[in-house]
Amino acid sequence: MKKMNQWIVFSLLILIAGCNNSGKLEGLVPASGTATYNNQPVDQATIMFSPKAGETTARAASATTDAKGNFKMTTLNPGDGVFPGNYAVTIEKTETVGEYREEPIPNSDRTKLIDTRQIKDLLPVKYNNTNTTDLSVSISEKGNKEIVLELSGELDLKAKRPDERVRKR
Repeated sequence: MKKMNQWIVFSLLILIAGCNNSGKLEGLVPASGTATYNNQPVDQATIMFSPKAGETTARAASATTDAKGNFKMTTLNPGDGVFPGNYAVTIEKTETVGEYREEPIPNSDRTKLIDTRQIKDLLPVKYNNTNTTDLSVSISEKGNKEIVLELSGELDLKAKRPDERVRKR
């Protein structure tokens, strides 16, 4: 019986040790900075770092800018950083206009749902696609806390249906 109890305790210890995943990724380094458009801070924009072709250890990361345009990249947990490597950078800020609404179906007591939503790009669209962005960063083994993303160019404020905004990331 004593051996059985020892076996159970040993098994539980192995199980607990195996489940002790801290939720952290090893090898991440800090990556943060500022995003501006026409020399003004970009508030509430989504930034994506996408590993460039051939990067074997890099992994996609994202961030959202604050009111001053500051951001801190996240791979798994908020602000945990990125893996060293070379990244294409996309940045997007949009506004959704329109709504879903119900309309009666003629000669029926039923209704149908109509989607009138459209999306306005509040930054130049070239920055929201890895194939067209000219933004890139290289993150060293020490990280980079001084990334500056300076955006410029013309805006196309025409609202588009979501299916008209096909992007490749």
